[in-house]
Amino acid sequence: MDTSSRTLWRSTRSSLEFYPNLENLRPGFCQFINPLASFFQVFFFNNVIFVATGLILFDFVKRVYGSEARAFWASFLYAWNPASIFFSSLYTESLYAFLTFTGLWILYGFGFQRLRILSALISFCFLLLSCGLRSNGLANFGYLAFFLLFTGNRNLFLEFKRSFGHIFKILKRLLFNGFILLVLLGITVCATTLVGNEVARRFCETKNPHSPEAIAFAEEHDYVLQGNVGELEWCGRIDDFKPSLFPPFYGHIQKKYWSVEFLGYWKLRKLPCFLLAAPVVLIYVLVSTKGFEGRLRASSSLWRGLLNVVFSTDPFLPMFAHNTIMVLAGLTIFNVEILTRMLFSASPLLYVGLAEIVSNYLKSKASDWTELNWRSWRRSGRLMALLYAYFAVYFVGGTVLHSNWGPFT
Repeated sequence: MDTSSRTLWRSTRSSLEFYPNLENLRPGFCQFINPLASFFQVFFFNNVIFVATGLILFDFVKRVYGSEARAFWASFLYAWNPASIFFSSLYTESLYAFLTFTGLWILYGFGFQRLRILSALISFCFLLLSCGLRSNGLANFGYLAFFLLFTGNRNLFLEFKRSFGHIFKILKRLLFNGFILLVLLGITVCATTLVGNEVARRFCETKNPHSPEAIAFAEEHDYVLQGNVGELEWCGRIDDFKPSLFPPFYGHIQKKYWSVEFLGYWKLRKLPCFLLAAPVVLIYVLVSTKGFEGRLRASSSLWRGLLNVVFSTDPFLPMFAHNTIMVLAGLTIFNVEILTRMLFSASPLLYVGLAEIVSNYLKSKASDWTELNWRSWRRSGRLMALLYAYFAVYFVGGTVLHSNWGPFT
């Protein structure tokens, strides 16, 4: 994140605004030893945030599911997750996971008393900041919508089924929550539009002096420098910008540098990227299948099971919907090699689901869930062994591939 590379179009605009500007918060004395100070500060910051996120994930799982065993395994798997290199190096994964997991922790850990609306508003602040880090942060708005409209409202809807006399009560609750959602959505659109348009204007209208190294690097990689309006196709339409959830430059850079378009990545040379992403997709399918199976089996009928899944205080369904969108988009639209780190940072679903599978398996074998010696690994069975191997291989191999410019980005 050195000064030269920050001026590059591709380097600073392939993600959103919040994270690159964190460097401006560093102490003044560090300005004199840039870029080394910047590197170590961001490295230290990411690792501190990584640990804090693990603690939040532990408390989130313990509060929502009431199981210390599942909380332990969820945080343990998070600590050794296959995308670990992106959580410790100069990427947005640690901070994005912290903001998202904290938002869900506040929403589902504290939002079922009289503090329901207050919890939603506080959670919104964290989820809104996640939109400033990554574009898929916008999908986090779905958590708020689902929480306010469905989560914990099972009895309210059952009353509607039994008696039409409660229809006014139901409509009043839904209209009030819907109004809150519209206000929060308006705030989100205003924030993304104002920040995105201001950044676009500054990038188009400002011509900062660039070092010879930065110019050579940009020419070698076909990057566009700040203020080079002739190379910025969208700068001519800067006065026509309209309210939008995405900055005006976002679609252009994603298509130009990442081939983001429908089936744009379906090329033979990209086959290794799909193979690298295959395990996380299989884990998503496993976790989703086991999750639905366990929740539906616990009910006396399919209908009651579906009602329990929809209105439950367990955020499984919104997390499943969120991950499904990410998987489908990753396989058909955006660059598939980021799917592993995206799923492991965007939602607690994989950690929670795998923790449930692991803790249930060890419980069936009468094993102590805190036992992590060599014998416990050997007794784990084939499925558990494959999961452990996947985490270990990607934890080490992913770090090696990424640091050597391999297809793990």
